[in-house]
Parts: sequence; structure tokens; C-alpha cells
Amino acid sequence: MGSTTRFNYSVVGDAVNMAARIESSCKEIGWPILLSDATARACRDFAMLEAGRLALKGKSKPAVLYALAGDESLARTDEWKILEGRHIKLMARRAQGAHGAEIEALVNDCLAVAPDDRFADFYARLCRRSDDVAAAE
Repeated sequence: MGSTTRFNYSVVGDAVNMAARIESSCKEIGWPILLSDATARACRDFAMLEAGRLALKGKSKPAVLYALAGDESLARTDEWKILEGRHIKLMARRAQGAHGAEIEALVNDCLAVAPDDRFADFYARLCRRSDDVAAAE
């Protein structure tokens, strides 16, 4: 963009706006790198967990976001596969309306096999959020 005397290089478009909205959700989710559903599908071999559905500014439907935890080497470990299975069960029960002690037990199951302490804040924030559960219905 610009004229012959002054140029301003910029990236514009829906994908850029979506990326900015996702990046601004990192604090709420409690994870430093979030992926859109489309990006997650393109990176299936990576270690990632569904972070839930979030309403993003300017979007009519909530977006499913994923927390990127590591590369293919982490995703291939037995420990990760156990965590992934437990996390899928947790997310399914949340979507079905489970709450309270049941969700707390499922979160504790996930944390018991989590590879490091980064996951404690992620799961604590997941438990406090209810907006994505309502959006899934």
C-alpha cells in the first residue's frame, strides 16, 4: 500500500484478522500458541489438545481452537497418547453438560499424565470457562 514516495507493507484479509483474534485469546485460554480448526487439521501429526469453542470478534460462529503443545516427537509418545485420550473424554463430557466433581476428576486424570506444569493453568482456565460449552449446543 502507498504511493511512489512512501510504501507501507502490510498483510490484510480475513485470515489475518482471524489470526489476530486467536492470538488475543491466548491469555483467556492459558496457552501461548493456539491454532484454528483449519490449521489443526493441516498439522494432525503435532501434539495438540482442543482448547474449546470461543466467540471471536467479527465472527458469527464460535471458533474451535487447539492448544499446540509440541511437535511430532511428543505426539508419538505413549504418555501423550494417554493424555490425548483423557482430554477427549473430558471435552466430550463438558459438551454433554457434565460439571462439578466429575469434571474435576477428569481434569485430575489429565494432569496426572501431563508432560509438565504448563498444563495446570490451561486446565484451570478450561474449568472456569463455560462459554464454549454453551456455544457447542
